[in-house]
Amino acid sequence: MQTELKWAKEQQRRGEEHFRLLIENAQEIVLVLEADGIMRYKSPSIERVLGYRTQDLLRKSMFEFVAAYDLPKALTVFNEAIRQNGTTQFVEFRCRHKDGSWRVLQAWLKNLLQDRVVEGIIVNLRDVSQLKQAEEAVTKTADDLARSNQELEQFAYAASHDLQEPLRKIASYTQLLQQRYKGKFDAEADKFIGYIVDGAYRMQALIRDLLMYSRAGRGELALEPTDMEAVLAQALSNLETALQANQAAVTHDPLPMVMASPSQMTQILQNLVGNAIKYHGDAPPKVHVSALQKSGFWQFSIQDNGIGIDPQYADRVFIIFQRLHTKKEYAGTGIGLAICKKMVERHGGQVWLESEGEGKGTTFKFTLPAELVAAARPAEGP
Repeated sequence: MQTELKWAKEQQRRGEEHFRLLIENAQEIVLVLEADGIMRYKSPSIERVLGYRTQDLLRKSMFEFVAAYDLPKALTVFNEAIRQNGTTQFVEFRCRHKDGSWRVLQAWLKNLLQDRVVEGIIVNLRDVSQLKQAEEAVTKTADDLARSNQELEQFAYAASHDLQEPLRKIASYTQLLQQRYKGKFDAEADKFIGYIVDGAYRMQALIRDLLMYSRAGRGELALEPTDMEAVLAQALSNLETALQANQAAVTHDPLPMVMASPSQMTQILQNLVGNAIKYHGDAPPKVHVSALQKSGFWQFSIQDNGIGIDPQYADRVFIIFQRLHTKKEYAGTGIGLAICKKMVERHGGQVWLESEGEGKGTTFKFTLPAELVAAARPAEGP
C-alpha cells in the first residue's frame, strides 16, 4: 500500500514538474489573477516580453500596466469573465513595457475562481506588437499606393484634357499646310510634313484614350438595368466602318440584362470586338459573343479566329501602354485593354484572355456579379 502511495506521489510530482516546465518555458505570458485583478502568479516569460521580473510585480494589478485608452474595454472583458464562470473571454490592449514603450497584447481570460485547485482567473497573453506593426505598414503602403494612383489619375485627366486644344490646333494647321502647299516644296519637305500630321493624329488618339482611361476610374459608378444585346448593337454600330473594311462577321448568343453602366459596357464590347477585328489573320474576321451564368457571375466571351496570343503575354496585354506589335503592324495606343480591365473591375468583375497560341484565335472573357442582374434572358450554362 505504501509502495502504491509513494508511486502515486511521484507521478503527481512528475506531472507538476512537467506542467511547471511547460509554463516557465512558454513563449506566452501566463497569469493567475485574483477577483480584484491582482496578479497572484506570473510566468517567467513576462520578463522576456515586458521586461519586468516577477518580484517587481508583487501585489500588482494587471490593469496598472494597461494603456489608459484601452483600460475601459479591458475592464469590461474582465468583469464579463467574472460574471460568467468557466467561459473564455478575449481582449486586445496595449501594455506598458518596463522601458516605457508599449506592447500590443492579445489576452484570453478564463474564470476558474470556483476551481478548488486554481481559484483564480487564468490569463494567457500573447505579444502581437510586431504583427500589428507589419499590418500597419501594409495598410500605410496600400493607402499611399491608392493615394498615388488617385493623384496619377487626376494628373492624367488634367494633362489629357488640357493638351487636347493645343494639339488640335497643331493637327489642324499642319493638315492645312499639307493640303495647301503639297508639291510646292521638295519631296523631302512633303515627307516631313506628313510625319508631323501623322504624329499629331497619333498623339490625339493617345490623349483621347488616356483621358478615357482616367475617366474610367473617376466619379460615382451609376448602375442601371442594361440590355447587353442593345449594348452590343451600339458597339457594332460604332465599329461599322471597321466591320465593312475587313468584311468581318459578328454573331452572338442571347445576352442577358444586367445592372451596369451602359456607356462603360458599350466601351468594353467595342474595345474587345474591335480588337478581334483588328488582329485578324488572312481569313476575314469572325467574332462570336456569348454569355453564361455560373458560380454567381455572368461570364461574357468574345471569341475570334484571329492571330492569337502567346499565353505568356496573357497578363501583359492588360497593362497600360503595353503592346505586342509595332504601330506599323497594327495601329493603336496600347490603352484599350487597360480601359476594359479598369471598367470591368469597377463593376466587381474580372477580365482575362484564353488562347492556344499564335494563329489559333483568342477568346476574351469578363465577368459581372450575378447578384447585380435585374432580369435575364435564358443563357444558362453549367
